Amino acid sequence: MTHVGFLLRVEWNHQYTEPPNGWPRILAEMYVPKEDYNALHGKMPESIASFPHPLGCGYSTHIQAIHTPIKPRSKEVLVVTRQKLLVKRMTRKYPLFAEAFVAQEIARKPAYYIEGKGACQAEREALLAREKADFEQYTACPNQLVVYASPFP
Repeated sequence: MTHVGFLLRVEWNHQYTEPPNGWPRILAEMYVPKEDYNALHGKMPESIASFPHPLGCGYSTHIQAIHTPIKPRSKEVLVVTRQKLLVKRMTRKYPLFAEAFVAQEIARKPAYYIEGKGACQAEREALLAREKADFEQYTACPNQLVVYASPFP
């Protein structure tokens, strides 16, 4: 993962409560590339800093680092890695019977160790797809303030 920039947000600050009057959790956000943020010398851009959210209202500014999305490994690489780790783990735990325990474990979970399918594979793929879509959305319009709602005059 390579650090490419920052996401600056005016966001609801209390994770266990909801904003009042049905306001959204995120009022505004702006993606700033790493080079542009370094040029600001750690200061918040004027468009975010001056966004109307009075002190004590529950909203505050947040900074989140944005990284390139993770590339999923191929099933072949997953299978090889899982089998190597299994052999290593069994050799360390049971040095005399490692081969038998490796064969037993592979027979017990063939989908995991031979086919490369995991119990949470669908969830992982959905998460990676969502991260990639978010990354593309953020980087599509750098240095532009996106306002979702402005509840304060």
